[in-house]
Order: sequence, then structure tokens, then C-alpha cells
Amino acid sequence: MTDTTDSSIAGRLSRAPEFLLYAMVLSLPWELFQRIPGTNVTLTKAASLLFIVSVVARWPLERSWPFKKTGMEWPIAAFAATCLFSVIGSLDRAATVRLLWTYANYLVLFYAVAAHVTTVGQARRLMAMFALSCAGVGALAVACRAGLLYPTLVATYVPLGVRATVLIAGLA
Repeated sequence: MTDTTDSSIAGRLSRAPEFLLYAMVLSLPWELFQRIPGTNVTLTKAASLLFIVSVVARWPLERSWPFKKTGMEWPIAAFAATCLFSVIGSLDRAATVRLLWTYANYLVLFYAVAAHVTTVGQARRLMAMFALSCAGVGALAVACRAGLLYPTLVATYVPLGVRATVLIAGLA
């Protein structure tokens, strides 16, 4: 009985990168509105970090390098070298180094996604999820522009949709 429980937990943990990738893709268009309470971190950034950690954590288990070749190594290396050389002529080296760190994070994320998304079906599903999430943000933007809603950020006093509720109540 313990083996079944352990295998189901292991099965769930093996699917964690997939769910983290879905969370990252779905939350990206909503980034302005989805800060994790009590932090200044977005759900997208948290899911991205956990996704990278989950991909890298498989490295010792699978005994193979977790990042696969994408065919874009030379252009990426050329761009990275250009970024590194930009530090030499930078007026604000601290800001340039911070941007290099951001670039390195996105580079690792790119290779982590490339290592995890291995089929056309996965890529299509992720693109469809991203498109639907963008459509939701777009629909809310149109509703805000039409005056039916107005956006509300966390820790403000007016909840999203109050104007629509007042409009509907006024029409009734």
C-alpha cells in the first residue's frame, strides 16, 4: 500500500513542471494584476523559477544534461558575447550587470522550456492557452474602455466590476 502512495506522489511530482509551465503561460498576460499577496513577486515569476528548478532537479535523476540543443546556440552565444562586451563601455555598469542577470534568467528559462516541450501537441496547447489568456485580458480591456469596468489593483478600495453592477442595477 505504501508503494502505491509513493508512486502516485511520484507521478504527481513528475507532472509538476507541466503544471508550472501552464501557470506561467496563463498568468503572463495578467502580470499587472497577479502579484502574490505580501510580496512584490508575480505568479509568472514564481512559476518560472519553480519550473526552472524542477527541470534542473531532474538532472541527477536522469543522469543527462537537462537542456537540449535547439539549433540556436551560435546566435545566442553571439548575443551573449555582445551583452558581456557592453559592460566595458557602459556608463552605468551596475545597471548593465542587472540586465545581464535578467538576460541569463530568460536564457535558462528558454532552454528549460525547450527541454520540457518535446511535442508539437504540447507547443500547440501552450500557444492556445496563451492566446485564450490574452483574449481574456483583451475582453477586459475593451470592457474598461467602454466604461463597463475599471481595473483594480490589489490593496485598492474599489472592487473590479462595481461600475458594471451599478449600470446593470440602473437598467433594471
